[in-house]
Amino acid sequence: MVLGELETVANILDTLLSGSQDDALIAYQIAFDLVENENQAFLLNVGNRLDSQTPGQSSLLVDQTVNAGTTSTEPAGDVQMGDDTTTANGNANPVDPKEAAHADRLAKLKGILSGEKSIQLTLQFLYSHN
Repeated sequence: MVLGELETVANILDTLLSGSQDDALIAYQIAFDLVENENQAFLLNVGNRLDSQTPGQSSLLVDQTVNAGTTSTEPAGDVQMGDDTTTANGNANPVDPKEAAHADRLAKLKGILSGEKSIQLTLQFLYSHN
């Protein structure tokens, strides 16, 4: 962040999102810290860089770094149920649970990076303590 390397920041966040649930929580905390300390242009560029990456792009890196020494292949705890989706013509297409979890995590991370989640949490706190 200090060096202005938004691609590196995006790669780190994507790697954490592709890991375990604890890794995703760390990515969310980093995103909140970025929103608090970084300018909006940097945050928008990181979000755009995350959009341009494919979900499986960093999975090999995750297996080598974040999950080193573990052999578990179970999906993260926040994976939604439902393995099939139906297209408009009625065909069922299998959906990879890891890709669905990554997409959900990415949407949450982008909400944090946009500043929307911080504003929602602040307003929720102010309303509850008014």
